[in-house]
Amino acid sequence: MRFAITAEHREFFGKHNYIEFDDLFTEEEAVELKTALDKALAKRLAVSVAALEKASPLTLYLHGRNLWKEDPFIKKMVLKSKLAETASSLFKKKPLRLAYAQFLRTGYPGEKPYSKLLTLQECSSFQPVTGCVLIRLNDIVAPSSPYFCPVPEKIGSGIFIGSNIPIALHTLFEVAHLGFLLIVYSPDKTLYTLEARDPLTHALKKEGMAFGDALRNDMHPIVFRG
Repeated sequence: MRFAITAEHREFFGKHNYIEFDDLFTEEEAVELKTALDKALAKRLAVSVAALEKASPLTLYLHGRNLWKEDPFIKKMVLKSKLAETASSLFKKKPLRLAYAQFLRTGYPGEKPYSKLLTLQECSSFQPVTGCVLIRLNDIVAPSSPYFCPVPEKIGSGIFIGSNIPIALHTLFEVAHLGFLLIVYSPDKTLYTLEARDPLTHALKKEGMAFGDALRNDMHPIVFRG
C-alpha cells in the first residue's frame, strides 16, 4: 500500500459506503497469498490443491474461514496494519478488531453459501461488524450482476465496504476458479451471536465460545488502536 487516506476518500466512502484502492497488496503478494490459502484450505480438507477445483463453493467456504491461524504468511497479510488503519479511518471506528477472514474461492460450480442479496451484517455472526475489505487474488473474470457486487479491478486491489450495504456476494460463486480474501472488522466490544444466514454461525462453538460471549483478543485480535 503506497497511499494515504484523504478527505476526498472519506467523503466518497461516506456517500457511497464503499471505495476501491489499487495495490493494497502487490501482485506478487497476492499470488503468494492465493497459493498459501489454497495449501491451507487443501490441508483442512485433507485433499490435494488440485482437488479444490472439483469441490463445491459451499464446501470451500465452510472450510475457508480464518486460515490465517494456520500459516504465518497468511497471518501477516490479514493483520497488515495499513489495511486496518485504512479501515478504521473509513469506518470511523477505533479500536478495530478482526472479526474474521474468509477465503472466497470457487472450484466446480455447485451449492453456494449464499443465494441472495445480503448486507455484511446480515451474513455475519458478530454484533456489530463495522465493514470489510475484499481483495482480489487472481485475474479470473468475475460475473456481471444487476446488483452491487464488489469486484476489484486487478490483482492486489481491494474494495472497502460498509456493513449495511446490500452485496451480491452470491454471484461470485457462479464462476469457477475465482479467488478473493474477505477481511471483516468489528469494534472492540463485539458479541458472538446466532445468525442463521451465516453458514458458519456455529463454528466458534468448537473453540469453546457460546452465543452472547464477547470476542477475545487471542482469537479475534485488535488490529488497530489509533
